Amino acid sequence: MSSASTAADPTSVVVVGDPAVARAVRAAAEEAPISASVLLKTDHDVVVQHLCDREPGIDCVFASVRAGGLTLLDALRDAGSDVSYVLVADDLAPDGRRQALEASVMDVLRHPDDDRRDLFVRRAANVLELVSRRSASERRGPTVAPRWLVSVVTTVVDAICGAETRQDLEVRLCDGLVAIDSIGLAVLGRLDAAGETFEFRAVSGTPDGYPASDPWQSVSTTDEPTVVAARDRRLVVESLGTPERTDDSWRGRATACGFETVVGIPLIHGEQLFGVLGLYGREIRRGSELESFFERIGHVIAYGFASIEHRRALLSDEVVELTVQIPTRDVLSDLAARCGAVVVQRVLRRSGASDIVFLSVSSTFATAAESLFDGHRTIESYTTTGTYDGRTGLKIAVAAPLLVLDCATSGGYPRRIEGRETGTVLIVDVPTDRDVRRFLSELSNVHPGTSLQARRVRETGLEPTASFRTVLERRLTDKQRESLETAYFGGYFEWPRDNSSEDIAAMLGVSQPTFTRHLRTAERHLLELLFEDDCETA
Repeated sequence: MSSASTAADPTSVVVVGDPAVARAVRAAAEEAPISASVLLKTDHDVVVQHLCDREPGIDCVFASVRAGGLTLLDALRDAGSDVSYVLVADDLAPDGRRQALEASVMDVLRHPDDDRRDLFVRRAANVLELVSRRSASERRGPTVAPRWLVSVVTTVVDAICGAETRQDLEVRLCDGLVAIDSIGLAVLGRLDAAGETFEFRAVSGTPDGYPASDPWQSVSTTDEPTVVAARDRRLVVESLGTPERTDDSWRGRATACGFETVVGIPLIHGEQLFGVLGLYGREIRRGSELESFFERIGHVIAYGFASIEHRRALLSDEVVELTVQIPTRDVLSDLAARCGAVVVQRVLRRSGASDIVFLSVSSTFATAAESLFDGHRTIESYTTTGTYDGRTGLKIAVAAPLLVLDCATSGGYPRRIEGRETGTVLIVDVPTDRDVRRFLSELSNVHPGTSLQARRVRETGLEPTASFRTVLERRLTDKQRESLETAYFGGYFEWPRDNSSEDIAAMLGVSQPTFTRHLRTAERHLLELLFEDDCETA
């Protein structure tokens, strides 16, 4: 962390009324790592008085709902305190959540029980990092109000968690961001396949005269920040200044609308550009911390788009099957060249962890696969998941980019890999409503020379179960889903079992009891849906 507090000037965090939260925050600080003083308090009045007296030392407050966190929040706001505040909740009613968000609470978290401990620690670390960045910035001079940044984070997280489709996420983002006082206009768009026109996908808070309702032309010559961010794939933060402008340029129209700053944020995950978010509002002083914040927000939003695209490819009842020729090879291409073909069973994109690929090869070539993976820079680790129907399953953790991951990022689902002397042939499924030209264009941006060899529409047979799968995906946590998938592809449900619970736990890198708990929870959700009268309303 570039701006962590020093040992002489630690970030001070007060946790009110919950020792478990204090332990999690301490662990988060150590993991970050930053220098942090974490104090456990039980008396609300002492905390309020400390802050009201403007005594130095408290940078952030964590408070549990069960320990009166909402009451303390009211008291702090009544006292005029703007300290960063995290509300920890078991189950928070809508009124309580609304109250917390209206008060610009840093985050509203579930209580860290066993299943969510890791998630809480990561979020706690993010909060502490934001606090330490703010503290470092304040020592050099003000940059931007912490509440403004907090509101952006909260809006982005809520939009990603609540969206089911790409369009839904686009609208939620723009509508939510415009609700923040500092932002008067939010635009989300992208360049067309030819790279000549900037197309609007969602616009919220549009004042009269800006932006134009039609797509922006002259992409190659304009210096409009949002378009430049899309064209050059880089963050653009531009202050417009205060001089009066009467011309019809974008600057004149933006200034006439009262905008002082424009921020163009490219939404990039891996090598894929999912679009650009343009924010127009009040003056925000430039600085490396602010730019780093916006870059990270762009990566988070892009990850949300990538997840939606990938899930949609999995759950489509009808897909377009593409045969794609890519003039490059990777380790899986080399494996396919040796054994004829590699079947891709599942690709798991994971934020903050190695991506996972489940695949299978003819059992005749299983030893060759393992010898190829040993010590290969692309493969972080691998394990055999079982042998069935003459094929051996493999689970690989990926340490470097793979062609199948690039396909998944572009919104497709790779099914089969074939190695060629001139490159790689991939069989890829994409949803029928996905623009095939755009998919190929996005893939070509990463791998120039990519070409389409064949296409056909194919039924997946998922129509009767699509809603069932969608509801199940919503219910399962990432760990529960990964445990269930690893157990299935690892032959845990075969008779006799190809791998024991200890074997599957080792594949996941967790203890056997932890694996069993996640698997049992996932199985319970699965059976609840199976035996409920109507899974649509589950």
